[in-house]
Amino acid sequence: MINNKLKTAGIIGLATAMLLGVHVSAAHVPSIWGSNFIIRDDFEFDEADEMNYDDPKHIQLSNENNDLDLYRFIPTASGIYEINVSNKSSDYLVGIIDFEKIKDYQEVDYSSENVHFCSMSRPEENRFYYFETGKTYYVFGWTTGQRAKADYWLSLVNFEGEGNPYGCYGWIERGGGLSYVNEDGKLAEGLTMIDGKWYFFDEDKVSKTGWVSDSGNWYYLDSSGALFTGWQQITGNWYFFSDSGAMITGWKYDSGNWYFFSGSGAMVTGWQQISGKWYFFSGSGAMVTGWQQISGNWYFLSGSGAMVTGWQKISGNWYLFNGSGAMLTGWQKSSGKWYYMDHSSGAMKTGWLLLSGKWYYLDTDGSMITGTKTIGGKAYTFDSNGVCQNP
Repeated sequence: MINNKLKTAGIIGLATAMLLGVHVSAAHVPSIWGSNFIIRDDFEFDEADEMNYDDPKHIQLSNENNDLDLYRFIPTASGIYEINVSNKSSDYLVGIIDFEKIKDYQEVDYSSENVHFCSMSRPEENRFYYFETGKTYYVFGWTTGQRAKADYWLSLVNFEGEGNPYGCYGWIERGGGLSYVNEDGKLAEGLTMIDGKWYFFDEDKVSKTGWVSDSGNWYYLDSSGALFTGWQQITGNWYFFSDSGAMITGWKYDSGNWYFFSGSGAMVTGWQQISGKWYFFSGSGAMVTGWQQISGNWYFLSGSGAMVTGWQKISGNWYLFNGSGAMLTGWQKSSGKWYYMDHSSGAMKTGWLLLSGKWYYLDTDGSMITGTKTIGGKAYTFDSNGVCQNP
């Protein structure tokens, strides 16, 4: 027999036991046999499992194993406690036994103050009970019928009184996780700073780990429940969290560099189109500016980081960039005119140009001359390809 269970008697067995004057296991006796609650005199009460405040217990009873579950509760604060039954699949019967009044294991009158009952059919006020600090109580969970199955969670919650019902302060194990008891005896909830670190407690006031969304912001909590701040690498991606722990998205300036974080919060690298403009981010995530050679091509990123296209004057020289931002070299036609961009530097050439033994002349705006042009007081003739006929 499981220690924290009390056997319940069937109607026939119970009747026989009553006739013989023998106490059977604790049972809610049908009114046909008398309104009594009987405590067996050889039951080991000290073997009952401990129950703490706000410490849910899973009551599972079957048709074959209809024993009631028994727990010992020693309150650390005097006041009114709510008897909470949740996730119930059927009716239930919860009882509170004041052990001081029945410690001699005598038969207890069902209607006496020694046993307080709570069930779906009983008044709402029966869900509340006054516990006194330091006394020993036994709390049992059962059903309203013999050989009836039940499945529900039982706990004592919503304390109203003086003192701390948890009996301690700081971190406690609760609900399969960790909760924090503040100095006022209440559990921390939502975003809470503890010892200089931020933690997040869910609706059950249990500390969360991993990703958490709250009030439109995303947070990440490590295995201890502490919120990440600053730079953090998570599953291969880099993220940045503010001092309050909120995940950053969009542009972020940090330590002299600009970074961009996608809608998921992951730091971007490489080419990125943002608000219609192209930017390039190094492997570290830092936005680059100025001249950059990428995949064999030269690009120029303005001071804002935006990639330039078309004609651009940079450090006194003109350059031409195609629609993808790559710097152009050699002969290039623009707006119906030909220009020559230095093969190495990409800078637009002007004046006389010798290529493959042929002379060309590029005007002050860089455009190639055709026809007749007086240069230095001498008239020169250039064919349709710009080649000088009388160099």
